[in-house]
Amino acid sequence: MADPIWEEIYRHPFVVELYTGRLPLERFRYYLLQDYSYIVNLTRALALAAAKAPSPQLMKEALALAHGEVTEEMASYESLLRELGLALRRRPGPSRTASTWLLLLHALNVLPLRAFTSA
Repeated sequence: MADPIWEEIYRHPFVVELYTGRLPLERFRYYLLQDYSYIVNLTRALALAAAKAPSPQLMKEALALAHGEVTEEMASYESLLRELGLALRRRPGPSRTASTWLLLLHALNVLPLRAFTSA
């Protein structure tokens, strides 16, 4: 069922250009800043989910995910951004795109509320 979706993702021009080494550096830099912003806020959402966890075990799991984002993902991005000459500010980079805003709003406002509801 997900195969057609993955195929569309693999054929997306951004992914094709990135994979073939033809993606312009400016587009890659823009993507990195947008994605870094998302990772920062995903980490916040995971911390909120941990605070609302119904059990210590689920709290530990959410905190472990948040810790991984902070120590590994963000560190990798920060290193790459510095390598590309992009300075990190309080709110990194260019204005967020509409899709980035929607993902951030969902991560911060919906995920922590629904993180532990039964399916």
